Amino acid sequence: MARVTVEVPGRPYPVLVGHGALQELPRLVREMGATAAALVTDDVVAEHWAEPALQGLTGAGVRAEVHAVQAGERAKTLDELGRVLDFLEASAVDRAGVVVALGGGTIGDLA
Repeated sequence: MARVTVEVPGRPYPVLVGHGALQELPRLVREMGATAAALVTDDVVAEHWAEPALQGLTGAGVRAEVHAVQAGERAKTLDELGRVLDFLEASAVDRAGVVVALGGGTIGDLA
């Protein structure tokens, strides 16, 4: 598994890639001091990985919810972004929470 830190002014964030990343997610989220996590994923990834991610996070004491979008570039729309923002508001993720992109490419861009 690789861990890359994306350096952005004021708030760098980690990206986990590879075998074992999902098992590291709860520890990483807790290290960040997060008490809640909003997982953004696509319907294909969600089918296989959303439930294990949720179980790991809730088992670590992190309140977590999932929002799945349609897979592919079609998800990169303002309407879909609006639905993601509505999800974030409904899930009550605040500054003590994190947004997790469960997947890559389009999901990373959207999250």
